[in-house]
Amino acid sequence: MLREADRRAPARSSLNIESGIFGFQASALDYGTSNEPFYFEFFNIFWSLFCAQTIDMSIAEIDTLRTKYFMREEVFIVTGSILVAMFVLIVAVMFVQNRRAPALGVVEGKLKPLSKKPNGVSTQTDDASKRVEPLAVKASTAETMTAIKSAGNAYGGASIQQESENYLYLVFTTAKMKYNDDVEFFIDDSNGLVHFRSSSRAGYSDLGLNKARYKKLAAVYSQQN
Repeated sequence: MLREADRRAPARSSLNIESGIFGFQASALDYGTSNEPFYFEFFNIFWSLFCAQTIDMSIAEIDTLRTKYFMREEVFIVTGSILVAMFVLIVAVMFVQNRRAPALGVVEGKLKPLSKKPNGVSTQTDDASKRVEPLAVKASTAETMTAIKSAGNAYGGASIQQESENYLYLVFTTAKMKYNDDVEFFIDDSNGLVHFRSSSRAGYSDLGLNKARYKKLAAVYSQQN
């Protein structure tokens, strides 16, 4: 409830809220005279009356609290500026990551190890959450490579970056966000296996996209004769 001193104040200033939560001027008994939008006036009046009724604070005390702590325009401006700057920085970092091609390939029968981030899968990793099963080779290396390319074409969005007799490096670009994912196939003829590695360039988590892509590629590949 409002204090007695506030009740005895003149009518046009008894509920005068000169500094609400966002610092806009409004008056409960002079409603509609402010230059601020309707919803700002309403919110300031509601907030100040709520404080006065529920925690027995006078209008002056509410204004002092707002000024002393975080409810000031300056704080909102600074905080907002910091958040915008952080967002711009994150977008810039992801843009650079997405355009930078990593150094990949096969070294001593091994594809490059995955990073610690949950954004890739491989047939040669010891991490169970990132491991997928290698594929069986076809009748010949040439037939195996043909089946791999057919699977990539069926999936869509792929471009060949590097190709040899037993190695294929593709970049898959997502349709909406244009994220680039690096995908490798290594035909290990000596063991009769096709090793696979797929990793996203940008961001932290791939939300399961690389594993889902592997399953679709593997399914199409297995159907090839």
